[in-house]
Amino acid sequence: MEVRKNGLTLRVDKDISFNLNPRENFSNIGTMFCFHRSYRLGDETDIKDTEKFNDWLQENKDNIILKLPLFLYDHSGICISTSDFNDPWDSGKVGHIVCTKENLEKIGLKNLSVGKIKEQLEKEVKEYSDYLEGNKTYYYFSIFDKKHNLIDSCSGYKYENLKDMLHEMSKYDEEYIFLFNALLKKENQNYL
Repeated sequence: MEVRKNGLTLRVDKDISFNLNPRENFSNIGTMFCFHRSYRLGDETDIKDTEKFNDWLQENKDNIILKLPLFLYDHSGICISTSDFNDPWDSGKVGHIVCTKENLEKIGLKNLSVGKIKEQLEKEVKEYSDYLEGNKTYYYFSIFDKKHNLIDSCSGYKYENLKDMLHEMSKYDEEYIFLFNALLKKENQNYL
């Protein structure tokens, strides 16, 4: 996508290099404990089997706020969920995601309700599943002057819908908001 205005060019393209593992690159309130013979899933922990996990649960029972099951579907790709896929051939329980008081304190959260914690854990699992499936598309933008010299650029914008993505991009540098608005208008006209 590209638009020219006031001697500047804004180009927005897919960022194929930006597919970060949300378990390694983002702050999470949950820790994923996964046990699978073929895949390394979830968070990197010292706990490598269900027996050690059950011991850890007993040792940390006063620190645990919420524990949700994790199920894996493995057929021409993999995805993960807190709900059973009800497919005995290609799916099964693979572990748990656990929120502890310690996790919340590390990221500065203390007074979340159990309902909000559950909602956030499910969101973390969905983001991880999207990563495993390659479902997230990220974009970057570049702004060029009249001579095609690069003025500015930034990457890592997640595509949910065009309007929200361009709005997020425009907050990076409000000096160029007119370019993002022009691109949104142009793209909306293309779809009418």
